[in-house]
Amino acid sequence: MLAAVDGIPSVAVFGVEEEKVTGRDFVRGDDEVTEEEEEMEVVEGGEEEELEEEEEEEDEEEAASLQRQTLGLPQELLFHILLQLNPLVRSSCCSVASVWNQVVQQTWSPYGSVRRSLEFHSLTSGKILRQCVPHATWTIPLAVELPPHAKIISPCFTQGELSGHTMKCRFVISYCDDGDFEVAIELIKPLTEPLPVTVFLRLENPAHYASWGIAKTEAITIYPGERMSLRMLKFSSKFFRSYKDGFLHPPNYEDIQIKGFILCSNYSYVTVFTEENCFKHNGVDLFNSEGCTTVCLKPSWSNSATFKEDLQEALRDKSSGHFFDDKEFWRIIMRRNHTFRPVSNLMKTYKENFYAVLALTMNPTEVGRECVFVKYFDGSSLSYLGRLMLSPKTQIGDLLDSFKEMAHLSPEDNIHLFEEVHSRRLDPITGMDRALLDMDISSGDIFVISLADVDPFPYYKSLVYSFPLIKIRPYMWHS
Repeated sequence: MLAAVDGIPSVAVFGVEEEKVTGRDFVRGDDEVTEEEEEMEVVEGGEEEELEEEEEEEDEEEAASLQRQTLGLPQELLFHILLQLNPLVRSSCCSVASVWNQVVQQTWSPYGSVRRSLEFHSLTSGKILRQCVPHATWTIPLAVELPPHAKIISPCFTQGELSGHTMKCRFVISYCDDGDFEVAIELIKPLTEPLPVTVFLRLENPAHYASWGIAKTEAITIYPGERMSLRMLKFSSKFFRSYKDGFLHPPNYEDIQIKGFILCSNYSYVTVFTEENCFKHNGVDLFNSEGCTTVCLKPSWSNSATFKEDLQEALRDKSSGHFFDDKEFWRIIMRRNHTFRPVSNLMKTYKENFYAVLALTMNPTEVGRECVFVKYFDGSSLSYLGRLMLSPKTQIGDLLDSFKEMAHLSPEDNIHLFEEVHSRRLDPITGMDRALLDMDISSGDIFVISLADVDPFPYYKSLVYSFPLIKIRPYMWHS
C-alpha cells in the first residue's frame, strides 16, 4: 500500500507498519540499490561500454583486413576461383595472406584425377619387365611454393579387383618444412579379412626421363579395421630439375607423374594380349593396353606342368568363353632397350609374380620356329600386317614375296625393308642373301616394309618426339 506524504510515497515492506520516508531515506527491497552502488555501477558500466567499443573497433579492423585480403569475397567463392587457376599460380597465392593460405590448402584436397592405366615399363626396375598389371596414375604440378605441411590429396581409386579383394586407396603428397615432399599411398577403407599385400610406387617427371624414383614394400599383412598409410618416397624439390636445353617440345617440366598399385602378395598376375591388340595398335612395338585381359593365379602356376591349362581355366572364368582354349601363350618380356616383345612359349619364373603373354593360334608345323612380326608404313601411318613362323636359316630375300602379299602390294612393287629395333632406332636391311640367324633376328623382332619412294624415318622421329615418357636429344635418335 502506497500513500503520498509530502510528495514522497510511504512504503509497506514485509508487513512492517507504514512509515514516512523523507529526503534520501527509504526502505529498500533486494532488487533496489543504494546511490553509492548506483554510482559504482555507472562507472563499471562506462568501462564495459569502452570495452565493447574497443571490441567493435577490433572487429571492424579484422573485417576490414579480411576485406582487403579476400577482396570482399566469401571463402566459398575464393575456393571456386582458386580451383580455376593454374596450379603454380594458385600455389603462389599462399603468400598473399593467411586467409588465402587456408583456402589454398583446401583447394588441393582432393586434387586432380586418377586414371587407370597399363604403362609398358617396369614400376620397380628400369631393366627387365617384372610386372604388367593395371595401376593408378596421378599427375600433379610440382608446387614447391605451397605452405609447409600442406597436403595434396588425390581422389579415391580402387585396387585389387582382380583378386576379389577391393581396396579403396588414395595418393597423398605432404610438403615438409625443409622443402622436401613425401608421397604415400593410404588405404582409406578397412578390409574385412587379413590380406598380405605389396605396394609399388614410381615417381617420374614426364619431361625428363632421368628423373624418376621407385619404392616397394615387402609383403605386409593388413588386418581388419586397420587403415594403412605408407610413406613410400621422400624427395627433395631439386629432384625434378629442369634440363630444358637439348630437349624437344617437352611437356611441363614442373609436372610429377605418380604411378602405383597395391597387390595381393599371394597371387600371380598375368596380362594376356591377342593379335587383335596388335591390329588395333599403330605405334611402335606391338600392342597397347586397350583390350587386354588380366587374371590372377596362384604363384606356383609358372612352375607347373599344367600352366597352360591353369591360365586357360582362369581366362574362361574371366570371360565366360572358350576363346583361349586353342591358343599358345608366348611370354612377353621387356628387353633392355625398353621394347616389349613375345620371345618364347615356355614360361619362366621371375622374382616378382607378374607376367605378360601373347595368345597366338598355332598349327603343329609352326612349333619350334621363330615368331617374327611384320608392319607396313604407307607414308602416313604404321599398320600391323601379321606374324610369320620362320626357321632361323631362312634368308631375307625369300621373304619379300610374302611381305608384299601381306601388304596387298603387287609383285612388281619395289619395297624397302627395315628392322624396328626400338622406338629410337630403325635399321635398314640390305643383305637379301643373309639368314635370320646371321642377322641376329629371332622371336619378337619386327620387320617394317614400305614402298621404295616412302621414307619412314621422319614418321618414327615424330613418334619419339611426342612420346609421353621419353624425350631425347636430336643426336641420340639413331643410337
